[in-house]
Amino acid sequence: MHLHLFTDVRKERNITVLNSDLDRFGHFLVSELEPLELSDILFEEGVLTVIDHDKIEGQQSLKRRNEVLLDCLKKCPPEKLDYFAFALKQSEKESILVRMKKGESDEEPTIGKKVH
Repeated sequence: MHLHLFTDVRKERNITVLNSDLDRFGHFLVSELEPLELSDILFEEGVLTVIDHDKIEGQQSLKRRNEVLLDCLKKCPPEKLDYFAFALKQSEKESILVRMKKGESDEEPTIGKKVH
């Protein structure tokens, strides 16, 4: 008898996205994401609710859709953020993950900064 081990493709990754990464790369992500495609994938994977999905799609501007998407992701349990990396790969936006992994950001880290 042979045992076949199946792995969840969604969990195969070489980068882990943390909530702090969403803050650190916030401006970069807002300018680079494709929120409609990502929200569809994240909804299918159970990361976003119907309300989250509809809220993202209901925004008038690309920037605002991305901001709402990031706000929804920040409220997710940490283990669900792995699906964000999966969604970026599925939508052929892996270059975003590469830049995040290298630590390239258009802004200074927000951790420890005072917000005015």
